[in-house]
Amino acid sequence: MCELSMKSASELIGNWMIFLPPIAACFNEAQAEDTEMKHDASVKLITRTMALCLLLCASLANAQSLDAAKAAGLIGEKSDGYIGLVQPDAPDAVVELVRSVNRQRRERYQQIARDNDIPINTVAQLAYARAVEATRSGNYIEDANGDWVKKP
Repeated sequence: MCELSMKSASELIGNWMIFLPPIAACFNEAQAEDTEMKHDASVKLITRTMALCLLLCASLANAQSLDAAKAAGLIGEKSDGYIGLVQPDAPDAVVELVRSVNRQRRERYQQIARDNDIPINTVAQLAYARAVEATRSGNYIEDANGDWVKKP
């Protein structure tokens, strides 16, 4: 960091030949720091943007996989607010998808419950009601008896 203080600058005013090199050094150092800070900010912005894009792509892929698995009749919306396997012999990728989505839902339900000071089960029940509304005709939902039924 440049060590040129106002006092030392005023002492050097009488001899401008001595004064110019410290100013130039300070300017160059400040310019280098500014460039470095801009570079760091740019790198951070690019990194965050890439991470956000990857997260979005993963979410979209997850959503497409979820929709495809629902359309294939492998999974459905359970009455507890989570998704479940309609077909117990579903492929491992579908089983992992169910785990992943349920983990994400649980985290989201917990956050909503904390923010609103309500039980997580209440949040899950409300989520189930919305999920049933959003479920496409022909996809599976769990009824009050725990049976899988196709939504009309």
